[in-house]
Amino acid sequence: MPAAACLIEHGDRYTKLGLDRIAQVHLLDGTTLDQALMLEACAPIFSSGRFVGIVLIGQMLNTYYKARASSSPLQTPLVAEARQILSHNGQEDAGAVVSLDKAIVASSVPSRTSQEASGGPALVGAIRDSSKAEESFRHNEDRYVVAWQPLKTLDGAQIGAIGVARSEEEMEGVGVTTPFLIGGLAILLGSAAGFVFGRTIGARLEDLKEAAGRWSLGDLSTPALDREPFLAKWIPAEFLKDEVNHLTEQLDQMRETFRQAIERIRKR
Repeated sequence: MPAAACLIEHGDRYTKLGLDRIAQVHLLDGTTLDQALMLEACAPIFSSGRFVGIVLIGQMLNTYYKARASSSPLQTPLVAEARQILSHNGQEDAGAVVSLDKAIVASSVPSRTSQEASGGPALVGAIRDSSKAEESFRHNEDRYVVAWQPLKTLDGAQIGAIGVARSEEEMEGVGVTTPFLIGGLAILLGSAAGFVFGRTIGARLEDLKEAAGRWSLGDLSTPALDREPFLAKWIPAEFLKDEVNHLTEQLDQMRETFRQAIERIRKR
């Protein structure tokens, strides 16, 4: 079954991936954090019912707080996606924060002044109390309430947390409770693996549905095509085949058999 979990990258692999150049976070206590917090999802690969390997996709949670102009939906930072859910109109003073151990390494909480905005979002580099599920932070003249949800490794060890941050003024105005915020974070994290794999599978099945619709109208010239896997740029396509690929091939063989049979009948 697919699984999603967090891990910390460091050492030789950390350097080879180039994360040492972009993962550093300067903390408010004067120290520097030099590790990368990763969110990764994986799923098994089967060929003719036989397990042949796994497909792995991951995202570094440090420092990134908004999507790049040319990025795909899979490359949208988790904190940016959470902010879109929290504030559809983009006007509310709210966002998401991610901590590695006690240090906040990413934030989508907007800065209020242009000077701060040029240096990135608010709360990055702040130190949290890992024993609390809710706490208050001061950023210049502003105060934020953050509700935390743990980020865990595959074996269940907590290595960080993701939190929803809202200004104290807005919290008093709308009466948002901590259980509601934590519950929303749990749903967001629980859907990470499903979003990564379900989006692609759904699009592939929709293509098959459209082809089958053309066949039902008598148009057997439309082949059953499967989209190129997202990871085919880095992994040979034969290792990425799954049950949907085999179903597509069998349906296309059936279509071609019917088409040839109809052609023979017409010639008679």
